[in-house]
Amino acid sequence: MADYLAINWEKTGLTGVEGHIGVSGVSVKRIFQIPWPEQLHPEKDPVSAGSWLKNEFSRLKLTAKQILISFPRHDTTIRLLEIPEVPLEEVPEIVHLQTATRSSVPLNQLMLDYLLLPAREGKVTREVLVASIAKQTHNQAVKTFQSIGLEVTATGISSINNAVWVTHCKPAVMDGPALIVNLVGTNLELTLVHQRQILFTSSSTLSSIEPAIVDQTIHTEINRFLLSRSSQLGGDKISQIVLIGGREECAALLVERLQCAVEVINPLQQEHFSQEPSEELASPGVLAGPLGILYSLQQK
Repeated sequence: MADYLAINWEKTGLTGVEGHIGVSGVSVKRIFQIPWPEQLHPEKDPVSAGSWLKNEFSRLKLTAKQILISFPRHDTTIRLLEIPEVPLEEVPEIVHLQTATRSSVPLNQLMLDYLLLPAREGKVTREVLVASIAKQTHNQAVKTFQSIGLEVTATGISSINNAVWVTHCKPAVMDGPALIVNLVGTNLELTLVHQRQILFTSSSTLSSIEPAIVDQTIHTEINRFLLSRSSQLGGDKISQIVLIGGREECAALLVERLQCAVEVINPLQQEHFSQEPSEELASPGVLAGPLGILYSLQQK
């Protein structure tokens, strides 16, 4: 049994949940938001930022010592590679070699992880989903917490964590093919799932905050994304879209245009907080990543 602070790590600040994992599962106490002051930032000085953050945690009475960090999808790179069918022990080397040929950043400056996707009928190669993040970005975040005596238990990527949270809330969605859509601020994350696997995830930045334009842009981005993933879908059509924290008007537009089921799920309404959220969140979907990484520990 343990208490955690599960955090979405953004350049502008932190948004997270205080949670507990016990014998009966995950319980969520409350949410918190902490904007970084302009004159103090982990990118410049993680230790000083950590010292300031320690005072903020004390002010908010956040006492958990274990930290879970969910990095936003736009701070990472996701690639879909095709590799020969080889023994599992040879996969890491091939993944590193192929990533090195495609990356403009030297591998020694990146942290890599990968997911070997299931074999597809009729294909002699295997698809691998490869995620990377700059070591500097990752290490600055970790050092900020370690400098004040906190333990970073796990790190992950928001769009992957979003899928974990959706799996907890709506398990049938992962059978798919389905699309998980999460708009946080102006950053749009799309994650394609099928047969309980994440097939791909993308991130794009919207240029407007006008609701009607945002809804139309989301529709356009979904069409573009699905077209780019048509080979993975193999002729199947999306059966459902999950809109995390989205507007009902957007859901209605997607139902009309894409002719599939669309469901809006809001973390603020889906989770049972032991302390009623006192803060307004412009983008409730920002909590899906922290909640997902929290639930992922329960599954281990």
